[in-house]
Amino acid sequence: MKLLYIKNSDWEEDYIIKDLCSDVKNLEIEYYGKEDFSKLVKFEGEKVILTLTINHIYNFEEVKKVVQNLKPLIIIFLSDESGKHNEWISLASYTKFFLIQYNHTHYNLSNHNNIYQIPLGYVKGMLSGKKSTNLKLKKIVDRKYKWSFIGTIKSDRQDMYKSFLRNISDGQNDIYLSTSNNNLWNHFQIAIQFIDKRQ
Repeated sequence: MKLLYIKNSDWEEDYIIKDLCSDVKNLEIEYYGKEDFSKLVKFEGEKVILTLTINHIYNFEEVKKVVQNLKPLIIIFLSDESGKHNEWISLASYTKFFLIQYNHTHYNLSNHNNIYQIPLGYVKGMLSGKKSTNLKLKKIVDRKYKWSFIGTIKSDRQDMYKSFLRNISDGQNDIYLSTSNNNLWNHFQIAIQFIDKRQ
């Protein structure tokens, strides 16, 4: 079995390889990028799992042609937070299992009985190479942090921080926040001041 893994979604590589595909025997991983995508048809007739992610560099019609020829056993469809890519759901017609992370209510999933929602993955390296099923989790009451976020600030995430601070946190010491945006801490401090004034 081959896993055709898209390079631009490497942040979830551990989750997909070590958890979702952990029971696949003799799994061979082939990484591909934009320049390699049309060449994936060379795996036609083989048993493959294909990862796809919404990205402006991939043309849907090009992706559809490759998927129609390849007919992967499983498509793992990553990203699509915005819910503006309904046409990608039609790729479920060319696979046995179509795994999605976001189940937008305006998508018509009833046309397919092979679409399954999976949880969002965890960042690469987070589990130090272990499978998530082998980790012993602390009880919620014993955890240091009540909530955490790692990512970038965009869309309505500042509203999310404010809501979490207002409804979940006791203070700044029970949260963990890390982002690639340099201005996040400034936004975060503003949000904290906003909450402090309301309490």
